[in-house]
Amino acid sequence: MIGLRSGAYVVVASLLTACGGGGGGDDAPPPTDEVLTKEGVFLDSPVEGLYYTAGDMTGYTDNEGRFYYPEGSTVSFAMGDISLGSALGNAILTPKSLLPGLENRLDRRLTNQLRLLQTLDSDANPDNGIQLYSQVHNYLAGQTINFDLSETDFAAQTAIQDLLRLFGKDQLVAPLDALEHFYAQQLAVLNPPETEWTEITRLEFEAALEPGTQWQSRRVGSYAGTKQTGSSSAVLYPVSYFEQEALDIKQYTIDANRNLQRCESGPYTVEPISSLTSCLVSFNTVSFGGDVEPRFYRAPNGNLKVDCPEHTTDRSFIFYDLVGNELGEVNESFTTQFERTLIPINRSMLAQTAVKTERNGESTLSSINCIEMQISREDPHGDQTPEVWRHKLNMKLYGENGAIASLINSYDILKTSSGKEGITQGHTYFSINGRQIRKEGGFAPAVSYQGDTIKTSLTDSATGTTYTINVSATPTP
Repeated sequence: MIGLRSGAYVVVASLLTACGGGGGGDDAPPPTDEVLTKEGVFLDSPVEGLYYTAGDMTGYTDNEGRFYYPEGSTVSFAMGDISLGSALGNAILTPKSLLPGLENRLDRRLTNQLRLLQTLDSDANPDNGIQLYSQVHNYLAGQTINFDLSETDFAAQTAIQDLLRLFGKDQLVAPLDALEHFYAQQLAVLNPPETEWTEITRLEFEAALEPGTQWQSRRVGSYAGTKQTGSSSAVLYPVSYFEQEALDIKQYTIDANRNLQRCESGPYTVEPISSLTSCLVSFNTVSFGGDVEPRFYRAPNGNLKVDCPEHTTDRSFIFYDLVGNELGEVNESFTTQFERTLIPINRSMLAQTAVKTERNGESTLSSINCIEMQISREDPHGDQTPEVWRHKLNMKLYGENGAIASLINSYDILKTSSGKEGITQGHTYFSINGRQIRKEGGFAPAVSYQGDTIKTSLTDSATGTTYTINVSATPTP
C-alpha cells in the first residue's frame, strides 16, 4: 500500500528567548518562527533508495518512496552523480514531474529513465515497489548518462553496460514494458484497489458532477448471452453463444445545464447525466440492462463509481425474411455486469503528442488533450469449432481545435483444437486531418494494446507518409 498523506506536515519551531526577566503573567509569548516540512512520495512504483535534496534537507527515499521537503522548495533526485531532475515539492512526484514542459508522454527521456529505474530494482519485480541496489550510488559517482538518446544508443552507453554487468542483468527493461508499468501505477494512484468506497445516493452522485468539472469515465464490463431458434427453418439464427469483455473510456465536461459534453463539443455530442447513472448497454444494436438498479459510491480522493450488478435479460421475437414470411422464433438470453469509475481530471493530465507524421525526412507532431477509446475482446460464436476471439479497437483523438485522428482496428484470433493460434483476418482504418488510410488482411499493420496504451505505425503508399501512433489514456496526476 502506498502511504500517501498529502496534507501531512511537521512544524519546526525556533523559540526565541525573551529579553529581560521578570515576572508577572502579562509578558507576551515568545515569537515562533515556523518552517513547514511536508511529505511526498516518489512514484514509478514507490522508489526506495533514491537520493534527494530539498533546501537544507537531504536524504534517501524510504521503502514507501517518501521524501521530505520545506514547503515551497524544489526537490532534486539523483543516483550517484546522475541527476534525474528537479520539481517543485508535491505530495506525488514521478519521473515525468522531473521533465518540465514534457508534452509527449512517450518521450524518450522519460522512457529511458523508467527503463533504468525498473532495471535497477533489486528483486526485479517493480510491481511490489522499486528498491534500488545499495551499490548504485557509489558506482555512479563520477559517471555520466544521457537519457535523451534512442532506445539502442541509450542502452549502449558505457555506464549502462557496466551497470548491467555489475548486477547480472542481460538487458534493460523493454521500453513498452516500462511505460505500461508506469502508467498502470499512475492509474492505481488515481483509483487504488484498496480505496474505501462509501455508498451514496443517486442525487449525491449527480451533485458531485458540478458544472465546469471534467471527468474521465472508465467502464469495464463483461457481457454474455445465447441465441437459439425456435424453428429449424430459422437458418439465420442457429444455436449460438457469445461473450465480450470491454473497456470503454470517455472524457466529459459538465456544462452549465449539467449535461455532458464529450471531446468534440456540439449538439450531437451532448448527453444527459443519466447516461452515466444507467446500467443500459448495447450489443449488436440491441440494448440490455435498462431496468437494472445501480449502486453509487464515492472515494476519499473524489472518484465516483457506478456498480451495475449481474443481470440477465430474456426476450423472444419472430424473425422474418425480406418479403415478410415468418422464419421462426428467436429466443435470447443476455447477461451483463460492469462498473463505471469516474476520475476527476483536467485536460493537462492527458496532454501528449500522440501522432508523429514523417515524410521526405521531415516530421510533424500532433498533440491531443482529449481521448475516447473502446477496446473489446469477444467470442461471437462460442459454440463453433475452431474457437475464434475477435479483438476490436475504436479510438478518437482530439486537440484544442477539434478532432485530429481516429483509429479503428479489428482482427480475429483463431484457436484450433490442437491449441495453435493464428490471426485469420484483420483490418485497420486510420484518418488524420481528413486523410484516410485503409489496410486489409495481411496489409493491416500490427496494433499493440498494452492496457490503455496503443501503439502502431502505418505508411500511406500513395504519399510515402508514415504515421506513428503512441497513445495512453491514463491520466497523470
